[in-house]
Amino acid sequence: MELSAQDARTIAENRLKAKARVQERERHLVAASSSILNANAKRPLQVVPASSTSPTAPNTRRTHATNPTWGTTTSSNALQQALASGSGDQVGVRHFQGADKNAPLKNMIGNYIEYDLATVKNSKGGFLLENEEDDPRKIRARQMEEALRQKRIENAQKQGQLREPKMALDQQQNPKCRHCGSMDLDTQLRTIFGIFVCAKHKAELPDLYSLLTKTECKEDYLLTDSELRDEELLPHLLRPNPHRPTYSNMMLFLRVQVEEFAFSDKKWGSPEALDAEFEKREAEKVDKKSKKFAQKLQELRKKTKTNVWHKRVEGEHEHQFEEGEGEGVQVCSECGFKVEVETF
Repeated sequence: MELSAQDARTIAENRLKAKARVQERERHLVAASSSILNANAKRPLQVVPASSTSPTAPNTRRTHATNPTWGTTTSSNALQQALASGSGDQVGVRHFQGADKNAPLKNMIGNYIEYDLATVKNSKGGFLLENEEDDPRKIRARQMEEALRQKRIENAQKQGQLREPKMALDQQQNPKCRHCGSMDLDTQLRTIFGIFVCAKHKAELPDLYSLLTKTECKEDYLLTDSELRDEELLPHLLRPNPHRPTYSNMMLFLRVQVEEFAFSDKKWGSPEALDAEFEKREAEKVDKKSKKFAQKLQELRKKTKTNVWHKRVEGEHEHQFEEGEGEGVQVCSECGFKVEVETF
């Protein structure tokens, strides 16, 4: 059975009037119960009425979801809107479901402000703390770090670490790995040390392409500081000192280049000659150490003999005799030694 527009309107008005009467009765009950005090002279607990304006109330949430206007719609307002609306088949339905279901809801949280966290400054919660930016120690530390960074950049530019190697279109002109002929070369070995080796053989042959520190070159291959600082003779890679960043940069050398120079005629000539020189220096160290020990032992003996001689000299005593009690008796004034003498 289909209802006419007038019947639908009458049913909607009656339902709204009944709802208004129920809400009015609930308000009277709440007011009456809240006016009566309990034994502790306090108002009793009460249930939040359905007509509450709280955003979490059930009717309020339903009203917000279905009504595009902000706020709580009372029964009287709903009745007036229903009576003021024009005639039609969907008059009551349009009031409760909204004029446009696809229309966006009204913004209930206000304007959204987006902050740029990169420009936000930490104010320490309003406490008066020491300003770290004005601390001379932190300023000096930042200046040292910046100077060290600039120095590293200059060293990298000097050694060509920041220049990528160029590749030619003709494959015959491009450098290739000395072991397998691959053009996928290791950039570090190529730009700094001038060695054309791929990354695979660099990892497989550590006896040739591992890096040595300056201390290892001096102790194992007996090279001097002047030879290690000559970049044309032995190229080196600079790295930050692992012990402390403010120390001098660590110099790393390629093992194959160090051995090639150490075993050449410019230095030792062969590995056997290097071993002989190493044994010779070790023997000299032992000889020097033994001589130093013998010298210290001799000095200790001299000091011991001198002390004994001083004790012996200090132990000698010369008597100082004086006339004692009785005739023909003399007594030492220092130790009390007595002697008998004959007088003529």
